[in-house]
Amino acid sequence: MTERGAPCWPALSMGSAALPTTERLRAAAGSAMLPDEQANNLIEAFDVLQQLRLRYQLEQYERAEKPSDLLVRDRLSPIDRSMLAQAVHEIAAVQRRMENVAAYLPADAWSIPADG
Repeated sequence: MTERGAPCWPALSMGSAALPTTERLRAAAGSAMLPDEQANNLIEAFDVLQQLRLRYQLEQYERAEKPSDLLVRDRLSPIDRSMLAQAVHEIAAVQRRMENVAAYLPADAWSIPADG
């Protein structure tokens, strides 16, 4: 999950033009499309993935390799692999929910608060 790869349409539906991923998620939080709990889960997953990516890049730099955004799973520790798997699981759960909401809720209702 990178800044350029994170979806922005839930935030746009809330009237936000925020660019940073966490700001877009906070802007969309509480909407019918992205309830607060799921937005918080995505923010946490994003933070975990960013930390893994940055630590991995530092390790690449220390090995005199060109740092990249590509994680090689086999080079991650078991704990990091577990954290990566959990983050991917959270993201997939939110994606499935968003697909369902988009299929059954008209687009003009996406920005309505989830409890409204």
